[in-house]
Amino acid sequence: MSPQSKQHTVAVVGSENWGSTIAKILAGNTASHPDLFTPKLQVWVFEEQIQLPSDSPYHSKYVDKPENLTEVTNTVRENVKYLLGTPLPENLVANPGIEEVVKDETILVAAENFSETTIGYDTPPMDADAQDGSPKDNKIKIDEQRQAKTKLTHTMIGRVPLEFITVDKELLRTLSGRPYFHVNVVDDLAGVTLSGALKNIVALAAGFVAGKGSGENGKAAVIRVGVNEMVKFGRTWFPQSVNERTNFRSAKHAVEKGVNVDEIEKSELNGQKLQGMSTAKSVYNFPEKHGKTADFPFFDAVDGILEGKTSVDCLPKLLDSRFG
Repeated sequence: MSPQSKQHTVAVVGSENWGSTIAKILAGNTASHPDLFTPKLQVWVFEEQIQLPSDSPYHSKYVDKPENLTEVTNTVRENVKYLLGTPLPENLVANPGIEEVVKDETILVAAENFSETTIGYDTPPMDADAQDGSPKDNKIKIDEQRQAKTKLTHTMIGRVPLEFITVDKELLRTLSGRPYFHVNVVDDLAGVTLSGALKNIVALAAGFVAGKGSGENGKAAVIRVGVNEMVKFGRTWFPQSVNERTNFRSAKHAVEKGVNVDEIEKSELNGQKLQGMSTAKSVYNFPEKHGKTADFPFFDAVDGILEGKTSVDCLPKLLDSRFG
């Protein structure tokens, strides 16, 4: 069999909310296209001990001790901690062994913001012919639970770099598109990656002002300014490129409850990390290193709020004075 006719084996690293969601989507497509993909899709899961509550439909009176998350997931076909209430396909297998998950993969999806570090430090034995040998080149960069609930939504993924010629845009579209999840394939990998990261900062800012009771116009103004600064950021360092999601909702709740976002991560997200927080710090450090912090006051303001140096009350005034 020639290499061009081999089925691709798909693996996912990360199994929290988004990891489980995208794994569900991909597993549905690998099962539907056995001519292109090996149906079985493995997901690397950071092993945790969980205790099913007595009101859980999966609770058993015969089990009175914590169980492995992977075993529960594979048994009840649901990630009961991070994607409760969403059935997972039979061909999706949760696996706590990172090396086993990536051993035979030819398409690897790093689905969580910690995935690159996990893969990098574990140095798994990846196939030399793998289409995504570097975690930094993973192509799918989205974060939302609505896809798992099969509500109509839309996303964009970056086309595979030219050196990976055996995976084309049609294969990626077939792998990641569903009737309820529409995919656009574009050439601007840097732009897609930047947008996927920077939008989380904008979502935090919109959540901050919403938590202070700002109306739709106020949120729209913040989003508009944030998007403009996203474009400016891309044009400055990557000139060749250029709603109620988790970051927005958590930032809003943090302001309403008078607590920091770290507390919201613990109390409402089961310890999952908001991508916007780490992104905000990275984005702030980058212009600071190049002496251009003043050129990006919006990102500066969001970082200041997260660090407790700036009040949310000052955000509209900051926007007016710096952008008006």
